[in-house]
Amino acid sequence: MNFALLTSYFFALSLVSAEVKESSIPNSLLGKMATVQKGLLPLEREFMQAIKNGKRDEAESLCNKMIEVAPFAPGGYYNLACIHALNGKNEDALKLLEQAVEHGFNNVLHLQTDPDLHSLHDELRFASLIQKAEKHELTTDYKSVPFHVEEQTAWVEDSNVGIHPELKMPFATYRFDAKPPPDREITTLGGRAGELLKKWHLEGTAAGNWGDLYDNRDGDHSDISRALFPQLTWIEYSSNARDAKLNWGLASTVIQQGVVIGNASVAQTAGPFWRSMPRMAHANQRSVDFLYWQYTHNKVYVYPCHVDYPRNPQELEQKQRHDVFPVNSPYVITSQGSSGSDRVFLHALAATMAAFEPEVKKRIIEGGMLAPTLQYILRRSNKQVMKEEEYLTGEAHPTVFAGNQLDDERMVSLAHAMQLDALPPLIRLRVVEEDELENGRDYFAAPGRTEKLFDTPCAIARVFRGIQKWRRMIVTAEDSIDPNRKALAFRWAVLRGDTEAIKIKPLKDDGSAVELRIPYHPRRPVSPGSSLESNRVDIGAFAHNGIHYSAPALITFFSLDHEAREYDEKDRIRSITYTGAREAANYTDPAVALPKSWRDEYHYDDDGRMVRWTRHHSDRKQVFTSDGKLQIVNEQGEVSETRAVNYVVRQRQPGQAPSLVQEAIDKAE
Repeated sequence: MNFALLTSYFFALSLVSAEVKESSIPNSLLGKMATVQKGLLPLEREFMQAIKNGKRDEAESLCNKMIEVAPFAPGGYYNLACIHALNGKNEDALKLLEQAVEHGFNNVLHLQTDPDLHSLHDELRFASLIQKAEKHELTTDYKSVPFHVEEQTAWVEDSNVGIHPELKMPFATYRFDAKPPPDREITTLGGRAGELLKKWHLEGTAAGNWGDLYDNRDGDHSDISRALFPQLTWIEYSSNARDAKLNWGLASTVIQQGVVIGNASVAQTAGPFWRSMPRMAHANQRSVDFLYWQYTHNKVYVYPCHVDYPRNPQELEQKQRHDVFPVNSPYVITSQGSSGSDRVFLHALAATMAAFEPEVKKRIIEGGMLAPTLQYILRRSNKQVMKEEEYLTGEAHPTVFAGNQLDDERMVSLAHAMQLDALPPLIRLRVVEEDELENGRDYFAAPGRTEKLFDTPCAIARVFRGIQKWRRMIVTAEDSIDPNRKALAFRWAVLRGDTEAIKIKPLKDDGSAVELRIPYHPRRPVSPGSSLESNRVDIGAFAHNGIHYSAPALITFFSLDHEAREYDEKDRIRSITYTGAREAANYTDPAVALPKSWRDEYHYDDDGRMVRWTRHHSDRKQVFTSDGKLQIVNEQGEVSETRAVNYVVRQRQPGQAPSLVQEAIDKAE
């Protein structure tokens, strides 16, 4: 059965689009979202367990409870429609589907492919429902009034939360007076950075933090002191907002209006998909698209790496941990360590924002350039980056940033020195051409998986799945922009990986387009002699306007640590051993690649063409043609036919990630 679940706020927002007359049902957006979290989602979990146990009558009863608890949400109507369709009650199923669409269900592909609804496909009303779902748009007419910030607190509450017209997400709005209250000093921060801010504030050359918002998303577990930055405004969440889970974890549940710095000192610590918030944030195209939106709309969030990255020299030396991040990007700041390691970065960010001259800060914010500018300042001011050329090395652009390498004096000084006619540029990349590989022939992955993790203008990520040793990609930076329309020059650098093997070939005189050639990289030290190891290649792209570099755009290639490869002297694949489904294996993020267990040996003819491969399972051996078909051998030992093979996801024991298994199609080719 293929029932619909509410698995994210992106989808849950479709549940709050219809007005409901029942007086017991909340009419505010936050009230409805709180009802979804507290009332509907627990019922859905019970419902799915009932379906899993084959208790269809119990599942039907739970659907009715869903409708009773959240009549504005489509999930109960949709799932009950599926049950009726499976029971042959087509008329009842169609009526419920109509209600599901009326209440916001607009997933047309799910409607068209859900096998539970197959009996309805010949009904004219079903075709009409498809058309209605295609045209359905989420309502954005929730009335909201910006919260007037007078003290040091901005509330997320029923009255100031509507729907963002572009992203269709909850949108909290605020209003600030033109100037802060006169008694608000710029900072009480100590050290040289604090002294400079106070001096510039007296001179009237520091913008301060009035209008800047701070968003803590861990229940004040790793909050920063209000006393340090009296002009900064703290976002607080009402009870409805907290019940709706708008205040927790990744900053992907509510959009905050204006300039925001924030943090969430939390991690997913249980289950096979354990991960830090940054690794979670970069899991798929949709999530990273949102990160890019934040990056270009003045939002900067800091998250600890937790156990995704070595935290001390002992772990490094004993090889207890390596860098398991499959990507590197400039969209968030990842701090080395766990709870509290993010605070020093928030202090530095708040101080840096306060240090800009007023007109400079205004111009940067109006252009949506605050986050890229802060990333540039953070990386350029790193204690390991003293010379300009060192900015083009991996030292300046690590996966995670160590707090003891932060130099807040250099950061505020660089910010204060920026001028209106010389602001850092924004580099934006676009893939023009690259290798295209085929699932089931060149690599073996869950349906729909490719080597592409995501494409965004400042971060491009690929996974080495295919058997081929080399990847070729042509990338252009011609979409890059400079706030002052200065001419740009471009630099490309290998930040992590074999600098001798990786080839970067300029295709234009200004360096705006290049051809990349990347060989397969197994896990290796991130630099010669380093104890830190990684499976990732990082290539940085930088725009320069004659005064400042941009923050980096990053292209990453990630190899899978739970497989072992052998190539011959002609760079042809000889064998790959895949592990993890039946035996212990090196850790690889299961959100990127599921474990599988077999060994493939590849065979070539005298002309060097791959003609077949032999697959060794624990209990049998199979032969595949060069295009991925399974050879069926008869009793005489002759190949009698070939069959296509599917690769499907199989659940394993609780606490284990699913695995990938092969499944032959019965029909012969």
